Amino acid sequence: MNAPSVARLDRLQAALPWLCAAGLPLAFYLKAYDPALIKDITLQAAAWIALGVWLARALEAGRFELPARRVAIAAVGAALLVWTALSFAWNPYPAVSLFPALRQIALLTLFLTSLVGPASTGWTLALADWSLAAVGVAAAYALLQRLGLDPLPWKDAFGSAAFGTLDSPARLAALCAAAWPLAMGRACDPEAGLGRRVLAGATGLLAAKALWASGSIVGAGLLAVGSAAFAALALSSSRDVRVRKIALAQAAIAAAICISAISPHPNPGASLPQGGRGSGAPVVIAESAFGAEHWLQAKRALAASWLGAVDMVRMRPVGGFGAGSFAAAFPDFRPPELARWTASAAQLAHPRSEPLRIAAELGLVGLGLALALALLVLVPGWRDARRRLARGDARSGALAAGLWAGCAALLAAGLVTDALASPAAGFWLAALSAGLAVLAREEGSSVVHVLPIPAPPAPRRWLARFAGGLAAAAILMPASFLVWDLRLNAGVLQARRGEPAKAIEQLGRVRLCHERGAAAHYLAARLIARRNGPGDAETALRLYRSLAEADPGLPQLALRTAEAQIHLLDWKGAEESLQLAARKEPSVDVFEHLVEVEWILKDPEKARQAALALVRLEPNAPEHWRLLAQTYRRLDRRAVAKLMNRHAAKIVDTAQSESLPPAY
Repeated sequence: MNAPSVARLDRLQAALPWLCAAGLPLAFYLKAYDPALIKDITLQAAAWIALGVWLARALEAGRFELPARRVAIAAVGAALLVWTALSFAWNPYPAVSLFPALRQIALLTLFLTSLVGPASTGWTLALADWSLAAVGVAAAYALLQRLGLDPLPWKDAFGSAAFGTLDSPARLAALCAAAWPLAMGRACDPEAGLGRRVLAGATGLLAAKALWASGSIVGAGLLAVGSAAFAALALSSSRDVRVRKIALAQAAIAAAICISAISPHPNPGASLPQGGRGSGAPVVIAESAFGAEHWLQAKRALAASWLGAVDMVRMRPVGGFGAGSFAAAFPDFRPPELARWTASAAQLAHPRSEPLRIAAELGLVGLGLALALALLVLVPGWRDARRRLARGDARSGALAAGLWAGCAALLAAGLVTDALASPAAGFWLAALSAGLAVLAREEGSSVVHVLPIPAPPAPRRWLARFAGGLAAAAILMPASFLVWDLRLNAGVLQARRGEPAKAIEQLGRVRLCHERGAAAHYLAARLIARRNGPGDAETALRLYRSLAEADPGLPQLALRTAEAQIHLLDWKGAEESLQLAARKEPSVDVFEHLVEVEWILKDPEKARQAALALVRLEPNAPEHWRLLAQTYRRLDRRAVAKLMNRHAAKIVDTAQSESLPPAY
């Protein structure tokens, strides 16, 4: 065994999670189509490097080592990782599912390599400090955004709500809610100097202020969860004066948020003035600046998305649809009500509930493994934090309490939001869970299970170099995603500049396995259809049909297919496509086209049914009633047609008298 090489690999393996904790919340790249894509690329690269370093270290040392007390949790984590990878065998949409599945695999890989690596209390302390430093920078930048001092082009991307360097204000709020109890835990460290304790406390206050600037009511609830968890642990176990004072402050914060949430508000939504979420505190009842009605619609859409996800689980209860497949599979299970309550129903990439997503993608087997893993982290972590605080170890006890509370806040975020789909929040949960598991199993960690590698040193050394080379080569995959994202960005810009030929070329070079690869091909097909040259309709139709197989979740795909078929005078094919669109994505355009096609096919009864659906979709539009009257006239039901025309005239008169807002 080459001891210096093993020591270097140990240091590298320990440093990778620290670098990820510091880099993922802050990374962005504005020249790409998605500025936050660099987070996923960083996460994937770190996972492959960590796996390669772990293998190289074992080969260099001549054995695999695993502390005996971490075997059970490592086995469950490995089983979940293998099940996630195996789910591709029955995934009906493997190409478009690859990118989100790689995110899940990378997070599990980093969790396992941190768990079985050289982790210790000192490693966990450093991980907490690196994480808090990154969130402090992101929170400070979010406050600058709130003050209108953001110099970057994405200014006001979410109105006046701050989002820092995260994907959205809600994800910034989730990360800040997890950072708050962790910062308070570090502020309790009696062995740290006064300056470090003050810095930790200031970071926590920055995070809380950034959460307020994000304007997220869910973030306020997560802050209450984290504060209550820390207070419960500290007040029930610790006798340290500093820890108890901070815990009492946390309890007061949690109580204030809860009281504000249940307090009656005469006009929900009025507390936030027109102009954005960031103009008020996040503890008002209505999160949306558009008022109570919009907030009610958002809650209904959330409930409808959960119902659709439950139907997916019922269809495939054991293995699910495969990792990363939710966005492509969901449209077949989307409740019809969802189309009325949200405009982005067809693009729903997450059910806003992590347990439902896991159950839909990995089945009840995957959900059971994930719950078992969570219990193996949280239950021993709770007991260990209480034991450390009770015996007067304020340093590691407060750290364990902060880690547990941070994990609780992130897990609570996963219950009602898509925050854990963010690479930064997902890695935070993986890293904090690994740190908490290490602390809970620190006693007896000197007992190690050893699996020797029966090979001479020279072949093992070559294999170690080969493992390192494979890890380096694996970085080419996330780098390819960045190249494709740059091509997507160039194609979109060229399309906006009126250069369709160049845009189609760039968009066609984006692979389907890219997160927005199917959307890029869809945009290329639409540009080809609009060009309206010889053979363009046929080419667009071929692209639409191939996309329907790869990703049926694309918005208005069936409608665009029908438009191409109408252009080619394929009326029967257009009828089938429009009927599919009417089931999945009912809209005015769909039913107007369907009425026209049914008239051409000389089926006035189906035309009447389509016009009736159009009236039900927009009952205050007089032109729809006139169209319905025409269908009755073609059925020789002139008396009913007159009634429809009178109703259309009544709508016009009512709208002109301003007693009814015109809907046309």
